[in-house]
Amino acid sequence: MRSLPNLRIPIRAKTIGYLITAFALAYVAMKLHGQWQRISQQDLPLPIIAIITPGVAVYTLSFILIGIAWHHMLARLSPGTPFQISYWVFARSYIGKYLPGNFFHYAGRQLLGRMCHLPHDLLMATSTCEIFFQILTSAAIAFVGSVVLPIETEYRLGFIIALAVLLLCSILILYSRPVLKLFSDRSPRLRYLARFAQIGNIKFLAFPVLTYSLHMVGVGLLIGFIASRLATDDFRLADVVHYTVIYTISWTLGFVTPGSPGGIGVREALLTAQMSPLVGASNAVLIALCLRLAAIMGDIALFLTSFLVARPRKHP
Repeated sequence: MRSLPNLRIPIRAKTIGYLITAFALAYVAMKLHGQWQRISQQDLPLPIIAIITPGVAVYTLSFILIGIAWHHMLARLSPGTPFQISYWVFARSYIGKYLPGNFFHYAGRQLLGRMCHLPHDLLMATSTCEIFFQILTSAAIAFVGSVVLPIETEYRLGFIIALAVLLLCSILILYSRPVLKLFSDRSPRLRYLARFAQIGNIKFLAFPVLTYSLHMVGVGLLIGFIASRLATDDFRLADVVHYTVIYTISWTLGFVTPGSPGGIGVREALLTAQMSPLVGASNAVLIALCLRLAAIMGDIALFLTSFLVARPRKHP
């Protein structure tokens, strides 16, 4: 595998990058402290560490796999891109999602990617693919969950929305080549859009879709584990389907809410509302807090893994 090239990094780019990272880490530290304080004030049947540790492991592994999926898409659009570069860019910038606006991780990728001589349009194309596959995956899980679960009033709207999104995504996949070629022919800067035709290739979409699906199912299993520990009840796989669908709906709405940093607040509110009838209001709040705390610690762990790979160096 090729090593990262020596790069001359502009002082302005480095300063902006450091500021974004510092603000994101400070915000994450503040939220981490707040979540820990709120959980520690609750009357728990077992130590916090016993509840949080499995969650941190699940989220860290999920985020690393998502980073590998991002490299997979970028490398398919631009063959030969070293894994070290794409993973370093992803892991360093992912924590930026906690800054207000919920888009600074994408902006961070553009900045860090340009430091590594990756074209802006390639980075935008890869992030667009990521968003597309995340929405496709969450819509598919919500749709399947609505079919498997009893179609009650609260699920009927989700069923209709998920079906509409699935149909739209299927059309975009089937007709990606002519549609995207039409736009790519109009501007040289959109040349990477022509390669979006790969979006209909099973080799291109299988790994990202599988990765995002595993993340949703993994958190569904984690919710089942936490719920069984809090309620001192048996862990039942049948409940995991329900939990996975609930988390998917909460994750999706938190993801698309403008200005919500990392979906904070929106995701917890929806998760609590949907989980309360199943595990009780107090346990639902605890589960939402534990998931957020585990997710924040997983984001920090992902950021730290960026120091395990090579990084761009300036010319001597």
